[in-house]
Amino acid sequence: MTFAKDYRALYRDEIKKQIRLNQEHLKSLNHLGTQVNFEVDSSKLPEPNEHRKVFFFDIDNTLYRKSTKVQLLMQQSLSNFFKYELGFDEDEAERLIESYYEEYGLSVKGLIKNKQIDDVLQYNTFIDDSLPLQDYLKPDWKLRELLINLKKKKFGKFDKLWLFTNSYKNHAIRCIKILGIADLFDGLTYCHYDRPIDEEFICKPDPRFFETAKLQSGLTTFANAWFIDDNESNVESALTVGMGHVIHLIEDYQYDSENIITRDHANKQQFSILKDILEIPLVMRRGTFHPSSIAIKEKEDVEEEGEAVNWSKQQINVQSS
Repeated sequence: MTFAKDYRALYRDEIKKQIRLNQEHLKSLNHLGTQVNFEVDSSKLPEPNEHRKVFFFDIDNTLYRKSTKVQLLMQQSLSNFFKYELGFDEDEAERLIESYYEEYGLSVKGLIKNKQIDDVLQYNTFIDDSLPLQDYLKPDWKLRELLINLKKKKFGKFDKLWLFTNSYKNHAIRCIKILGIADLFDGLTYCHYDRPIDEEFICKPDPRFFETAKLQSGLTTFANAWFIDDNESNVESALTVGMGHVIHLIEDYQYDSENIITRDHANKQQFSILKDILEIPLVMRRGTFHPSSIAIKEKEDVEEEGEAVNWSKQQINVQSS
């Protein structure tokens, strides 16, 4: 066995051990909010309702704070995969990870495009499934209280709270169970790492993926939706498709709670910048809105809505068949 193969074998053994620990931890959870009450892969779409209000939530660095260091953990996991599974040296691994992220938005899309992996679900196992999230995340009772309040009239009375993530369902469910909020969500739109390698991999910020979330949640118009994400490209896409209120979560942004940055965007949309997801109530009370001088570039029109809707329906039919 070569030196390189020895390292790969050790790497794979460590991955298996960690996944086993993660699975045992997940089974042991018994605190409030670990029960998922929605059907993860529903075979049929809900009936659209023109009055329905939906709040879409990104997961990573949004439902939990960036300062938890989970992102650094993910970056290390990705680097190890490039080095030990794909055989790149450290410098080349870091260069490829950065270039793929800049060009494709997700490293996995770069790996697929350049035919460097042939099993996307296995990639997910090495990257996200192996993360020891239990060492970094814990139940967040303040977040739980916020989510409960969002369905009350005082805080917007949203009909649905919907998870909208570029991760696979395994990672999404682990996160919300550990955080103690799994029972508060009404559905999940996730990236299909389980699709064949030759199928197009769609994720945020692609407007077609937003249309998929719209259809799966039963939303009739994006104007009735709120959206929160830490990624600038995803935020820009949310504004482009017409989300009614878009929140960019920037944990290290410099402002105080008396000067929340909120302004009207095109088509009477609202755009806000928050440092903490728990500040959402501040932008719900109209009296606390403070227009800022932030410049938001006008976006070009996206694909014809009908085309995006047809694509989304086709993908959902493929999933349910």
